[in-house]
Amino acid sequence: MTDCIFDIAYLEKTKNDLCSESKNVRRNCLDQLHSILHSSTCKFLSVNKVDVFRTVINVFFDKTEACRERAVNLVISCVNEWDVSEDEIMFYLLPIIHKRLVSGAETEPAEEVRLCLVKLMSAIVSKYKADLAAHLKDVVEVLIRCICDEYPEVKKESCECASNLAESVPEFRLHSEDIIKAVHKILKHKHSKIRISAINSLSKHDTACIDKFVKVIDCGSHILVPGNIVQFGQAGAVELVCGALGESLTEQNPQVRLSVLRVAAFWFTKLRDRYSYFCYLLPLVLTM
Repeated sequence: MTDCIFDIAYLEKTKNDLCSESKNVRRNCLDQLHSILHSSTCKFLSVNKVDVFRTVINVFFDKTEACRERAVNLVISCVNEWDVSEDEIMFYLLPIIHKRLVSGAETEPAEEVRLCLVKLMSAIVSKYKADLAAHLKDVVEVLIRCICDEYPEVKKESCECASNLAESVPEFRLHSEDIIKAVHKILKHKHSKIRISAINSLSKHDTACIDKFVKVIDCGSHILVPGNIVQFGQAGAVELVCGALGESLTEQNPQVRLSVLRVAAFWFTKLRDRYSYFCYLLPLVLTM
């Protein structure tokens, strides 16, 4: 691509293309925007970035799945690479994500696009952290809905996002019980990777912590989420999940059992008020 600047004329052409009746024109326009965003020889003017950002977000409602997926991925890149203002995120983007993942008639029907939307939420949580405090209710509603999504990949990504949210936003503790109840529902999911994601989202843990606490041979499990939901949640969260975690220790899959042990080992050494919960934690370790 030759040297170029995304100016007002280019912006108007982009808006027209994204409103075209042809899905191929809309799709090609999004692909071109993606190329420009990642090009070293073509750049956006700062004054046009907000217009581009909002124009692409509007494609979240496009009737073609391929265009919606491209638009969400493009906004993820914008969030990661641009200094998008907090107001644009909180008052424009978040309500649209909520509408696509929670609200009734306009809920996103395509599972791959829902996954992209949750990844977008993860990017927002990672970048804006405590700035989300005033909008935490909407974020939590999105995660609760997506943790219970039918698509396994959406469940896993949502567990990871909830874990990051718990660590990033101190006010999370006020909503932790609702998230924990959602995670609790998938602790018995038919897919072991989903059960592992749910278990791991409950607390931070690492192999070194277990090795110090109790001698265990790591069976090579792929731990998906080093989580924080219980760690940064309200008091009593341990009681809500220990029963289901205990049942997970009877699983045939060693990866699931090891995940429970990792969580329990971390709680034994790092959980706030842990001494009050030893009666719940000891059975998780002694059962192994």
